[in-house]
Amino acid sequence: MQLKKYQQDVLDQFELFLNTAKTIPNKNQSASFAFMSITKEPYKDLPDELSSTPFICIQVPTGGGKTFVASHIIGSGYTHYDPLQQKNDAGLVLWLVPTDAIRTQTLEKLRDRNDPVREVLDERFDNRVVILDILEARSIKKSDISENIAIVVATFASFKREETEGLKVFQNNGALMTHFENEKQKEGQIYSVVEVIKKNTPFIIVDEGHNAQTSLSLDMFKDLNPSMIVEFTATPRDKSNVLISVPATELKLEHMIKMPIWLETKTLWQDTLKLAYEKREELEKIAQKQKADSYIRPILLIQAEQEKESDKKVHVAVVVDYLENDLHISRNEIAIRTGKQNELENVNLFKDDCSIRYIITVDALKEGWDCSFAYVLASVKNLGAHVAVKQLIGRILRLPNAREHEYPELNHAYIYASAPNFQDTAKLVIEGLKANGYEVDESGLSRKTLDTVKTTYERKIGGEAELPLVAIDSDGTFRELDYSADLIGETPILKNANPQISIDAKEDIGATLIDLNKKGDLVREQARSAYSAGADIDFSKKQLVEWLLKKISRSFFAIVDVEVFISKAIELLIPKTLSANKANRKRYLILERINERINEIVDDFARKQFQKHLASKNITSDSKVVYKFGDTVEYNKVFAQVIYNKHLFCGVGDMNSEEQKLAGVIDGTDSVEWWLRNPIQNGFYIQGWLSDKFRPDFIVKTKVGKYFVLEYKGDQLATNDNSKYKKEIGEMWASISGENVHFRMVEKSEISSIADVIVRE
Repeated sequence: MQLKKYQQDVLDQFELFLNTAKTIPNKNQSASFAFMSITKEPYKDLPDELSSTPFICIQVPTGGGKTFVASHIIGSGYTHYDPLQQKNDAGLVLWLVPTDAIRTQTLEKLRDRNDPVREVLDERFDNRVVILDILEARSIKKSDISENIAIVVATFASFKREETEGLKVFQNNGALMTHFENEKQKEGQIYSVVEVIKKNTPFIIVDEGHNAQTSLSLDMFKDLNPSMIVEFTATPRDKSNVLISVPATELKLEHMIKMPIWLETKTLWQDTLKLAYEKREELEKIAQKQKADSYIRPILLIQAEQEKESDKKVHVAVVVDYLENDLHISRNEIAIRTGKQNELENVNLFKDDCSIRYIITVDALKEGWDCSFAYVLASVKNLGAHVAVKQLIGRILRLPNAREHEYPELNHAYIYASAPNFQDTAKLVIEGLKANGYEVDESGLSRKTLDTVKTTYERKIGGEAELPLVAIDSDGTFRELDYSADLIGETPILKNANPQISIDAKEDIGATLIDLNKKGDLVREQARSAYSAGADIDFSKKQLVEWLLKKISRSFFAIVDVEVFISKAIELLIPKTLSANKANRKRYLILERINERINEIVDDFARKQFQKHLASKNITSDSKVVYKFGDTVEYNKVFAQVIYNKHLFCGVGDMNSEEQKLAGVIDGTDSVEWWLRNPIQNGFYIQGWLSDKFRPDFIVKTKVGKYFVLEYKGDQLATNDNSKYKKEIGEMWASISGENVHFRMVEKSEISSIADVIVRE
């Protein structure tokens, strides 16, 4: 399993830290100096005698694959950190987690030789990996540590003396005497698990490190004598030395998480469950349309108020009764996972013969449970009065197979809540997302992946580098096609257009989409979130039209035409579908629908104009209407992990993992003279009938002077409307640009064969 780009960034930054520390003569200060040199931030030492021990934090949001990254971090530590290098790929790793649930899950991954987490370790350490829980560590052999990498997984509580569980690791244990053979015995020598750990200066991995950072927990590290500590967390605390912070936007870009999130509230818990049930059913029907290798069985996670039966609470039994008798769901499709009942034990939810579609819990799944099939969360609790929902939100964020799916509905998550106040609920959900590492205040964090500043790179390969643009014959003079002037012009498009829009009168106003914008901020879709805020403002029909007119802006339309269009749309809507009062309450939704309708009308008109120009051969290419690649290029994000020999410029623009594979194939093709990762903002473009210019992903020039313009789309996205448009426009552009210019839409299954295409055409 290949690392995602942001995961590789984490590994690169960690190795940079270790290699920088090597260059610092004063080893007692090497960690702090290296950290400050890289991050430009102050370093917080561990207490007292551990002050020279490297103690760094890696921030990864929930769903980012922390465990997988941690397995790579262990290997890198043994490769680049001197005290670990000296152990000859053997020794002790202590993997600390906050709860038993996470301990169990981590052990399962580490023990499963087919799990990517274990595969990474086996490959790095030649299958010399021993996995133990803290109880098994009470009989750990000396050879387990001296000849292997022994990974002991334990909870923080295991090492707290005031906890019953913690006392066991400090107790004398004769089975551990062999670890101290040939050593001078001290008076009162204790052969305990802690003493064995201390003796072997472990590499400590701390999962969800913010849970370990009380002063007591930091003091606990003194008992363990670590060689290095690396904590992983979604939400660092003040004492964390954050070496790198992964923005949630990168998880979204790499299709690791479901975004956006649909949130809807109902007052009655029965209505909440019915909505959630209907959404899950809808998602399963959509999932069944996918290819056979993309099996998904959407799961609805239901949070009851409590497990104990009570007339005043929506308890587990009453939820089961409602599912069975009101929604007619078979009991074998329902599983209960609470503190007392665990119907998920030894159940593989990913198997296609598993029947479970509904899981009822209270708090038991708030941590340490992951199933990417969980798409819908329904809470019949009053969310404003309970914080467990913050953790439960994280249970529905992971995207199945970590890739974008053909149907957009399968890329989203859904939350339905029984709550009297929608605005409070929306705020709580956003707080929950922040608690899972979504939306980070980066003012105090340092992410050294060059993704926040524009970077300029110089050309490294000379020669001609230009491509024809879409041109238009304007009375014998060729110029670049202008969308506004040539496709829209001064035609009163809206004058005779049908303004009818569709609004569901029953549509609930307590709903919103929560998403990450390009800056990484959590935002609520205005068309939904503003309903409640404006529900008590009384607009007349005329005032509603005036309000909409201020919100709808189209520079190439006369204001009077837009006003008439809006007025007609409202006349058709009131009173046939909505009362004036409901129209007022739904004005943001009406605004959204009118904008959508105008876009449909404009796009249809522009498409017809484009096709008319094309048929008359007014749209063409000309040797003087070209895009020239200059001596420098500017990228907003930079991909710096691999040196490409044939990239036109010294730096390469950002790429996801699949695009990296395609770039590698192109760079290794003998017939290629140079290639370019096309800049997103100022790169080469193709103007079609849509207003936004199409900027393909890659440009390739061969040694015989042919150009190949490539757009990458994963197999599951190759047939959607956006991809169809790009393919049509790209092929049109190639057809008018001459025999030496080619366009190709590359799907995932074609990456390995693209070299043959370049050679053949």
